[in-house]
Parts: sequence; C-alpha cells; structure tokens
Amino acid sequence: MTTVLVFSTGQTDVQLVKDGKRYELDKDCGSLHDELRRRTGQWRVVEATCDKARERAKELPPTDIVLCTPKLDAVLDYCEKNGFPSHALVLETQRRFKSDPRYAGEVVTTRMKERGVTNVERHVYLQGDERLEDPKVPDDCVIRREVIEKLDSFLAAKLDAIRPTRVVVATTGGIPNFNQLVDELVRLHGVGRFEVNTVEVPDGTQVGSVDAAIDMRFQPAAAYQARWHALSLIETGNLLGAWGAVQHLAKRESERSWLQVVEWLAHFASALPMPDGWNNDIPDLTHRRAAVRAALRVELALLAKDTPKAVHGTVAFLEAALSDHLMDKAERHPEERRLFKFHDAPPADAVRVVDESKVGELSNKQRKANKHRPLVFDHEDGGRWYYVDDGKVCAIQLARVVLRATAVGELAQVISVNDIRQIRNDAAHEDPTPDMMEEAHRRMAEAGLWSPGDHPSFLSQALIQDVLRELGIEAPEKLWENLRAEVRRRLVRPNVSA
Repeated sequence: MTTVLVFSTGQTDVQLVKDGKRYELDKDCGSLHDELRRRTGQWRVVEATCDKARERAKELPPTDIVLCTPKLDAVLDYCEKNGFPSHALVLETQRRFKSDPRYAGEVVTTRMKERGVTNVERHVYLQGDERLEDPKVPDDCVIRREVIEKLDSFLAAKLDAIRPTRVVVATTGGIPNFNQLVDELVRLHGVGRFEVNTVEVPDGTQVGSVDAAIDMRFQPAAAYQARWHALSLIETGNLLGAWGAVQHLAKRESERSWLQVVEWLAHFASALPMPDGWNNDIPDLTHRRAAVRAALRVELALLAKDTPKAVHGTVAFLEAALSDHLMDKAERHPEERRLFKFHDAPPADAVRVVDESKVGELSNKQRKANKHRPLVFDHEDGGRWYYVDDGKVCAIQLARVVLRATAVGELAQVISVNDIRQIRNDAAHEDPTPDMMEEAHRRMAEAGLWSPGDHPSFLSQALIQDVLRELGIEAPEKLWENLRAEVRRRLVRPNVSA
C-alpha cells in the first residue's frame, strides 16, 4: 500500500516555541519567514506543546530558534495509525506580501523528513506579486485559470508517477478557495484509482490537548450541493445521472430522506424493482396502470433528449395501454404471456378459432394466417384461451372490437398509418444516426404523438391524454408536472411534510 500526503501551508503551520509555550507568528509574518531563511541552520523543530500563548510572536530569539509544526505533526500522527505516507506533496506560496508565510514549505519539508517521509516534493502555486484571483476577469475572479492549470499538471504528473493506493489530503493551512480546489482535484484524479481521505486539524489547545487530525466531518453545504445537482438533472429527465451524482452519500443516514427519492427515480428509469425501504408514497412510480409508467418514461426521455428511448417508449405506450385494458377484462395465462381468458367472451367476428391441443404452440405461419383477428385455443381445462396479437392492424381490431377502447384504437390506427413501428425497429436494430432521429421527430410530430419544436412533449398531446383518460387517469397532462413538484419538494425541504 502506497500512501501520499498532500499538504498545504499557511500562516499557522509554523509556530515559535519559547518558555514551554508555542506562539503563532505575527499576521504580517513575511519578515519573520525571511529571517528564518537567513538563519538556516540556527533553527530546529520540536514536538508541539499543548500550551499555546494568546499573543503572537513579533520577533525571533537571537539564538536557538525552536519551532514546531502542530498541524503537520497531528496529520502525521493520524497517518501512523492509518498508513504512513512514503511520499508527500507540499503546496506553498512564496510571495513578497507582508502576510505571506513564504518559508513554511521549507520548515514543514524538514519536519516531514525528520518524521520519516522519504520523498517530499513541493509546488509553489503563488509567488512574487501574484494573486490567487483576478477580479477583472470573470473566469479568474475566484481562482486564476493559470493557477488551476499548473496545480492540476503538478498533481497529475506526481500521482501518475507514484501510483498511490491512498491519498491523504490535509489542506489545513493556506487559502480556503485554493484548498477546496486541491481536495476536488485529488478526488477527480482518484476516481477508480485510489482512495482519498481528507483530514482536518481542530485547535486542540481549546480543550487543553495537542492538535489531533480527524477525518473531515461531513459538510452540510456538500449535501445541499448534491441536492441541487440531483434536482437539476431530474428536471431535464436524467434520472440515472441524478442518482449517479449523489450515490456516494448513500451511507449517510442523515441524508436518507431525500436520497431514497433519487434512488427510487433511478430504479423507475431502469425498470428495476424498488429498493428496500420503498414505502409507496410516490404512487406514480409504481402505478397499477402500465400506460402511466410508460407515458412518464417517454416524457422523461424527451426531456433528456434521448430520442431512441422516446421512440421505443411511444410504441411501448400503446402496448401498455392495450395490456391495461386486457387486464381489466381478462386474466393472463400463467405461462404464456400472450394468452388470455376473458371474463366475457369477445364478439364472434373478432376471433378466429383454430384447433390446437396445447397452449403456446402457435407457429409463425399460423400467426400470419390470423388475418388480424385473435386466435382461440380450446385448453385442456375446458376454458378458452385467446391468443392476443397486438401488432399493427391487429392492435386496431383488438382495441376497437374486443376491448371497446376507442382512444386506444385511434392511437393504434395512428401508429399503423404512420408506420411508427418501423421507426421503432430502425432505432432498435440499427445504430441511430442524427438524420434518422431528426426524421423520427418530424414524423412523430406530424402524427400528433409528440409536440413539434426543439423541446417536444408527449403528455401534452390530445391523443395521449385521451388514452390515459380512457384508463381512468385524471388530468393526464399533469402527470410529470405533479411528479416533478413532489420530487422537488422532497429534495428542497426533505424534512417538511406536504
């Protein structure tokens, strides 16, 4: 196991020890750091005491300069218990400003080597008169891009060369905006490559002890950041992306109330069983009407600009609506999904009887001889099992004559006349091209199945709404709007009841 320590320096990382107490250096510490540089060989580093003076050191003693690095020592003590680093990357500033701790990198490097870190490399991210930010340039007003690029190149090169299994990030000193960037960059480089632990060092003298490093506590702001990120993705139909963006928080019980909603949406998008803990309080995700679930998936696919999925879903919506009506009027065979026993026999002119001794032995040749009518079998238990063909013209006959579902029959007619199934087949069996998908948008809009324009909708269409109303769905045009509002409420105010 190879551990790397990433350590940033600031004003309090090097302190003076005098008369058994430790002193932070004066805020305008630059001149003291310059003096330490001039007096190289006259200073040494010792263990930090827990007795810390309230005042700051404004000058160095004339002889025998004793320093301590309490934060670094705390981090190294932490590492000794969890895997001591063989390498360290020190991030420092060497600017001319009065307040710049420009010699801190040298002191902490010396201390690291004394403590047994054999390989230490340093990166000066600001020097001379450089500022972290440039308020005159919008893209540089927090951190200049040049600083980011140089830091990223340094970290990438060193981490690629070392190939660690674990990186400990201790950005305990220095500039907060820069430290946050360091943490995020290390995590980015670590994905799929190494473990990242971030530590912080609270001031132990406040409770009468030496400083001690601890794993970074979960920051409340991180949860809010994750929530708005997830909600932004959900708003654009990217349910799987939303779960992927927050899945790293899954073990945090304090965030479970809203995390489970994002997880449920991801399972809905993937048509997976709901995970443990599902309490069915967002019923549309497990609606008993398959057509409701299918319609929502088409709407989400269009929001996400996933045209192939929307094409598939549009035809699946018809099949789901037919299935919903069938399940109202018949029971499905336990082994053959296309065989149904109707509660009331369908009209005689809607079926064609064939002699068949066993269920499930319908050949392609027999299906073609169907002439667009369901086939009837005499089952061995004496009941009649109807083979239901919901393809092309058969769907029209099934909806209009057998199921008496006028709107579904009209939808089947539209899909047949406009050859929508062929569009679905092209998307399924070929690699969809931009031209193919552009053509799909045009034909779907002409057929009245999707609204026209750059942001098409499925639930806005009158025919789609009629199909859902025929299945007993009230205000079908608001299905996604209502679901989105409920999800938004749960992510924005997860602990507030509706």
